[in-house]
Amino acid sequence: VIDIVKLLLFLLAMGHILACAWYAVSINQINEEATWIRAYGFETRPLWSRYLISLHWSLSQFAGGMDEVTPENVQERGLAIFVFLLGF
Repeated sequence: VIDIVKLLLFLLAMGHILACAWYAVSINQINEEATWIRAYGFETRPLWSRYLISLHWSLSQFAGGMDEVTPENVQERGLAIFVFLLGF
C-alpha cells in the first residue's frame, strides 16, 4: 500500500511540475504567437481553472495524451514531445 501511495505522489508531483511548465511556455508567448490558452479561449478563465486544465493535460500524457488541448506552436510542441518521451 505504501508503495502505491508513493507512486501516486510521484505522479502527482511530476504532473504538477509538467503542468506548470506547460502553462509557463504558453503564457510567456500569449502576445506573440498562437497558444493553447488563446486557441481554446481560456484567457478569461481564472488561474485555478487554467491550472486544472494544465494538470489534466500533463497527467493525461502518462496515459497516451489528450485531444481536447493540443500544442499550438513550436515551443508547446517541443514540450509535448519531451513529456511524451519522459512518459515513454
